Amino acid sequence: MRYSKSDLAHIGVVPVDPIGTLENLLESSYETYNQARLIGVNCYNIRSDKNIARDIGTWKQLVFNCLDNGDYSLSYVGQIIRFQTGQLIMEEAIIQAHDQKGKIVAIGPFVSMAEKLAKIIDLD
Repeated sequence: MRYSKSDLAHIGVVPVDPIGTLENLLESSYETYNQARLIGVNCYNIRSDKNIARDIGTWKQLVFNCLDNGDYSLSYVGQIIRFQTGQLIMEEAIIQAHDQKGKIVAIGPFVSMAEKLAKIIDLD
C-alpha cells in the first residue's frame, strides 16, 4: 500500500469482432470494465459472449422502460434460518431485468447505467 490506494485496478476483457466498429468495441470494453468494478476491489471480468454492446441511448431507453414498466423480476434466495426457533432471519434478494424481447439483461451494467441516469432510486 505504497500509495494508500486499496482500489488500484479493474480489468475488462472483450473479444474483438472483426466486422464490428471501434465504437462497439469501446462500448463493450466500457460495459465489461464497469462489471469488473461492480464485482469488487481489484477485480476483472472477461466477456465470453459476442453480444454487441448497447450504446448510451439504448441503455437509457432500456433502463427507463424497464423501471417505469416494471419489466424486472425479484426473487428471494439463500434463506438464513435460526436453528433454535426455525425463524427466518434473512434472505437475499436477486433482481433480473428484462429487455423488450423478454431476454434477461446483465444486471451489472444495468445497475451501473441506472445509477448514472439517477434511476437507481426507482429500483431501490
